[in-house]
Amino acid sequence: MKTEIRRAIITSATLSMFKIFMNRFKRSIRELYLPERDPEYDENVYKCLNFNVNHYFYADTCPWFNLEFFLNIESIAITLKSIQLSDEDLNMFLRSWQKGKTNRQVRQVVLLTSSARDVKEILKGCGGELMDPRTTQLKFREVDGQEYKWIRGGIHIRRNDGRIAAILNNNRRYSTEDENVSDVEIEKYLEARDIWNSENSPDKWLESDFYIYVF
Repeated sequence: MKTEIRRAIITSATLSMFKIFMNRFKRSIRELYLPERDPEYDENVYKCLNFNVNHYFYADTCPWFNLEFFLNIESIAITLKSIQLSDEDLNMFLRSWQKGKTNRQVRQVVLLTSSARDVKEILKGCGGELMDPRTTQLKFREVDGQEYKWIRGGIHIRRNDGRIAAILNNNRRYSTEDENVSDVEIEKYLEARDIWNSENSPDKWLESDFYIYVF
């Protein structure tokens, strides 16, 4: 008998009902959507899900969302909007992934932070390599499995089993291998390279959008 719920969307719930769902629900869900929550949810902190979200986890403006909860998500795809995780939190997420400790199933992550973050601080100690979008591209299969796209450039980091995560600051995906990189993308890469390669640059590379693809 099939026990997995295909999709759950929590659009409205009282505080007590939401707490019951988060703390007591046990069945596996393929896709879970948590749209923007009301301010009354701010004070509640949930450390982990008590059920599996196997394919896609989506959360928008959830003030209670924290690093420990993030590290316990084992979905294939994760989208987090307006999150308040710090540079240090995001660094810990990447380093934990690199060590193979958490988020091992993830293939695609979208992180949209509530304000700009320092890219170099997020990647500190990760051994990241900034790639030229004109010469570096990886073929990525869409999470829904229907088609392939090409991912150009980004910052590459490796997991302890050799898998690569490409971290980009835009959601541009190319349909063909020989499609030309836009001038805007090249210009942004060159500006970022100067900051990335400088140990004493007064400028910071600040971004609020992070798109991560795992190969």
